Formats: sequence, structure tokens, C-alpha cells
Amino acid sequence: MRRALAVMLFLVSVALVGERPATALSVSPAPLEVLLQEAQLVVVGTVVATHVEAGGGTIHRRTRYRVRVDERVSGDIGERAFISVLLPGGSLDGYTTHVSGIPHLTEGTRAVFLLEQVAGEWMPLGYRLGVLPVAGLTTGGGLINGYVNMLALSGEPARWDATCLTYYLETASSADLVREEVEPQLAAAFNEWNRVEGAFPVFGYGGASCGGPVGLEPLLWRNMVVFREAEGSWLHPPRVVGLTSTTIDDGSGFIIDADIEFNGEHQRFAIDGDPLAFDLRQIATHEVGHMLGLNHTPVEEAVMYESTEKGLRDKYFLHPDDIAGLIASHPTAAAPDTEPCVFAEPYPQWEPLCPEPDEGCGAARPGNTAWILWLLVLLGAWLRIECHARRTACAARSR
Repeated sequence: MRRALAVMLFLVSVALVGERPATALSVSPAPLEVLLQEAQLVVVGTVVATHVEAGGGTIHRRTRYRVRVDERVSGDIGERAFISVLLPGGSLDGYTTHVSGIPHLTEGTRAVFLLEQVAGEWMPLGYRLGVLPVAGLTTGGGLINGYVNMLALSGEPARWDATCLTYYLETASSADLVREEVEPQLAAAFNEWNRVEGAFPVFGYGGASCGGPVGLEPLLWRNMVVFREAEGSWLHPPRVVGLTSTTIDDGSGFIIDADIEFNGEHQRFAIDGDPLAFDLRQIATHEVGHMLGLNHTPVEEAVMYESTEKGLRDKYFLHPDDIAGLIASHPTAAAPDTEPCVFAEPYPQWEPLCPEPDEGCGAARPGNTAWILWLLVLLGAWLRIECHARRTACAARSR
């Protein structure tokens, strides 16, 4: 008991005076004493192994950490000497799904873990709130002035290799707001970044689309905005309000997919300043910055600062630090195309962009089915013309 009390006092001292990692997901904050009450398990542990998994429900890549329990402060795990801690994102097959704000644990990292069970897995409270570093914890990204850019494993800054990009809103949308309220708020958030002079890309709205896993869907690569509303659909800690999964090519640093998830299962969203809800536009503007390869900045006035609270509506517009971060990673001189962007008419909710029903929502890239059908039609036409011109040869071949 005396030893456990000493560890608890150490935990409090680390939380109050120690440096916290720079993070970039939207989290509902709470005092340490509240987090300690919420945690189902508190341990001091050391990471001894890591393993990246493909799949996992709505998360395409997840990293599992094997943690040696050096000291159990609270919670019951019996006599177990090791536990498994799961975090979203990870590097696999030449790509990294980067979830901004997730602590970058490596073998040898020692930390105080405040954990809860989510879908049968141990996860840190609010991800960043539940990992208090002792040694070996990093946050990724490179500090340039105030802003922080995501980096590929090669060291290249994360950047889109396209000038015109499309985002889609899942057909279900939000349970708190009707679709006609959600769409203008998202448009305002994307347009705030679109209008930055001296930088690219430009995002356009593609309309409604069926859902699927985030973080690089095989052969699909849609940039999705998804509200997780159904019970059990939010596979992250309840305190995480919004989260963006950005998939980066490990070599070139090119971003090839980015998806935003909003936690509608445990949190409320509003557009009228409701003090008991999170403002949708405020959270969305922040998350779009992650889609563009920006992590959190230490500049408190910036949109990309790590902290926000319910009812706040003070960061609709970019701070000079946000603008500088985008120009640093996406200067106009590096744009692959200088032609103005022209976007197709958005898919309506009653006719969303989805693959064939028997293929599922993650089975084909948009347009693949249509192109295959056109190719078959053209092939058939060519064969008919060929047979008409060379009937004898065709007849001989048919025998």
C-alpha cells in the first residue's frame, strides 16, 4: 500500500509539472483527479514490443503495444506481468496511417498509463490524456517556428500530391444536427483552408457516400467525414471528440488518404453556441488541418492548438501560424497542377457514392465499376465490327 501510494504521488507530480506531448486530436479535457476516477486500470509500465495490425472494424491500421507492468497503482489484472495496449494508426506495407495526437511509443518507453476498456481492449483515457511519460516518449513531426508538420518515415514532410481533392460525408451524418445544418459547417471549415494564398490543395464537396473503415480503404481512397453515432460504433476512448486518420507514403511523404471521425456516440455537437456541446465548425476546422498534414502547434491562439472545450466558437478563422504551417508543407510552387479546380455535382443523400451492394463499401475505387462496364461495351462493339468485316475468319474461329 505504501509503495502504491508513492507511485500515485509520483503520477500526480508528473501530470502537474512534467511536459505533456504535443497532440493533435480533439479531446474533452478533465482534471487529473477526474481521470484517476475514470481509469479502470492505472499502471507504471515499459513497452517491450510493438505489432501493427491490419483491419479492426472501422480502423484500418492499429498498433498493439506489449507493456510490462512495473507497478500496478489501481485496477485488477490479477497476477499478470504484461498487458496489451491498443492505439490507432501504424506503419504497414509502405504506408503509415498517422492519427495526430497519439503518443508515439517505442520499445523502452516507460510511462504511467491511465487505461480503460474499449471494445474489450485496453486504451489510454482520451489517448493523450492517459499516457504520462517517464522516458522515451515522442510525438512525431518536426517543429518549424510554432507549427508542427507531420513527417513520413523517410523524413519527408507530409504533403498531398494533388491540387484538387474531394471529401465526402457519410450518408448517416449527425444525430444532433440535420444534414442541411452539417454540410454548410463542413464547407466553411474546408474553405477556411482553401482560401490560403500561396498554398494548395483545394477541397471540394463530393456529397454523400457510404461509410467504411478509416485510414486507407483498400482500392477506394475516399476522404471521408463520418459521425459515429450507433452504440458501439466509436472504437476510441469516449473523451476523444474528433479524430483524423491521415495515411502517408513512407518514402515520398505524399498523403494518399485522410478521414475525419466525430464521436457522436458519447459527445454532442451544435452550431448555435450551446455551452453543453462542441461546436461542429470549430472542431471541423481543426481536424481539416490534420487532413493537410499539420499536427498541433504550441501557439495557443492558433486553430491547430491542442485544446478546446464545449461551447467555444473562437477559432473559426486561421491564425498566421496555421497559414505558415500550410504554406511550409504545401507551397504553390510545389502544386502538381495550376489549373482551377472544377468539381462534379455532389452525390445526393438518396443516391450516394457507393460500390455495388455485393462488393461492400470498401471493395472498389469510385468509378471502377463504370469504367469496366464501358470497356466491355467497347470491346463488344469492336468484336462486332471485326466480325462484320471478316465474316469468314470469324465463322472459322467460331467452329
